[in-house]
Amino acid sequence: MTHRFRVALARPVRAIRTMHPEGAAPRGRERPEDARWLAGVRERMQRELAEHSALLALTDAVHNAVASIPAQVQDNVQAVAGMATELGLTIAREIVGQVVDQGLFDPTAVVQRCLHEAVAGGVDGDLRVEVAPQDLALIVERFAADRELGARAGGAEFIANPALPRGAVVVATGSGRLVYDPLEVLERISDEIRKGTGQ
Repeated sequence: MTHRFRVALARPVRAIRTMHPEGAAPRGRERPEDARWLAGVRERMQRELAEHSALLALTDAVHNAVASIPAQVQDNVQAVAGMATELGLTIAREIVGQVVDQGLFDPTAVVQRCLHEAVAGGVDGDLRVEVAPQDLALIVERFAADRELGARAGGAEFIANPALPRGAVVVATGSGRLVYDPLEVLERISDEIRKGTGQ
């Protein structure tokens, strides 16, 4: 009857002495099957040791790959966020540009705000509002039609300035000038957004 045992050893086997039912085999009289068995044990141990080393190397490689995933994802998220931000800002510039170019932007509220800021700062001399020639008629009409709005103009002179793009407003007093251009405002906002997103 043959019994097989698997034993985990801390050190490689140098020699094994087999025991027979009738006692230990005397030295020099070991049987050939004992030598074959010992050679098989050594081969199996070496094979299992190689498999174990390969498994440890694979485990380390998988661990390193998994550990690098968050950094890779973060890099990709930042790259995509940067592209998405720039895409959004480009679309906003196009939309604002189209709205202003097509005359869909009514600068009356901007003129009113600029006049309020100019008057709040103190007016020295004449008060002049400069707008693009395409915007002048609409603004004058709005200020003439609304008494409260007209009163806020405070006798300001409205002038068409061909150097100004549509939607832009310049309020000039003896103290200085207030300038508003929707595309410049959008660029300042865009710069702040880029700073906020770390670009």
